[in-house]
Amino acid sequence: MVKPRVLKRTPKGPKKTNATTEASPAVISPSLSMAKALPTTPEQITRLQSTNVIKNMIRVSVSEICYLRNLFPEDVFRKRVYADMHINCLAPNKDVAGTSMQDALTLTLWMEEGAFEALEKEYLEQLAFCIYGVGSDSKPTKLLESYSFKIRSTPDAVTLSTNFLGGELVSSKPDKVKEQAIQLIRSLVSITNSLDALPGNRFITMKLTYNSGSPNPRSSED
Repeated sequence: MVKPRVLKRTPKGPKKTNATTEASPAVISPSLSMAKALPTTPEQITRLQSTNVIKNMIRVSVSEICYLRNLFPEDVFRKRVYADMHINCLAPNKDVAGTSMQDALTLTLWMEEGAFEALEKEYLEQLAFCIYGVGSDSKPTKLLESYSFKIRSTPDAVTLSTNFLGGELVSSKPDKVKEQAIQLIRSLVSITNSLDALPGNRFITMKLTYNSGSPNPRSSED
């Protein structure tokens, strides 16, 4: 299990982004096409498609938080287009040395090899991305921010709700999927723009809660 990371950066004010025209950022797997992840036909989306949409929404949200809350430097992100919106997505290079780049890579692995593997197996109930303040002993102290993503599975689809945007985010109609993705991005931009700057030393972690269908129902913390 990967240990939580303490991030040390000079405090900055939150990035200001025009929520009506663009948003930042998203974590995108190099092999995954964002355009393909959003169905464009009038047919209902399949369970596999809805799972992929949820993965992308979580990638987008976590990356959005990282960018707007200044958790990583600019060179960790790459520009992409998601739901017709220009975004900055986490794109760490594993071959580049440096604490920030390696921390960003660790975060993407928490999602890709931890949360999303559990999601595909229908074990994941909730994912929480948390930011803590760090004490003088370099250990996490006060919880500063927490962003949770709750998963609900049905025989035909997987749906998502969050603590920062009410309601289920995945609809059976492809046009609704796009609308909800845009709403998610704009909501995160609005929320993060209203927050105070984080301290220079902060601790991030990702907590996974598994449902009763898991072989070992429990919560884990990466």
